[in-house]
Amino acid sequence: MGKILFWLKKTDPNIETPAWEFFKDVLVIFLIISIVVAVILSIRRYREAVKLFKIRSSDDVFRDFTAGRKLLWSLAWAFGIMTILGVGYYWLTFGSSVLEFVLNGLGLGCIAAVFALLLAYAVATQKASLTPRKFRYRHFIQG
Repeated sequence: MGKILFWLKKTDPNIETPAWEFFKDVLVIFLIISIVVAVILSIRRYREAVKLFKIRSSDDVFRDFTAGRKLLWSLAWAFGIMTILGVGYYWLTFGSSVLEFVLNGLGLGCIAAVFALLLAYAVATQKASLTPRKFRYRHFIQG
């Protein structure tokens, strides 16, 4: 599984190759976990916002569907979880040159954030019980 992260290079030449490959395998697992957790948390916030989004007058049908903005939380959660897990696991495993790995950790956090947002948006738009029918075919994030 670590071959997915082919661009990650060893930051310390003293790290053995099998240890680095195992580390990348664990990072892929952390990547999947952070995406799933971020999607679950953002879908929960989205579902709560949708329940509060009521139509009380005829003008309410045409107002912005702002509940979709709650899906943007998946960016922050996935980025934070993956960055903390990646850098923390590097520090626990290798201990040396953590600052050199921080940029890789931030990059992994960005990747997790993008995939989490895409997956959360797909789940919110495709699962009929989440989005009310009257808002299903409108743009989610309107300003």
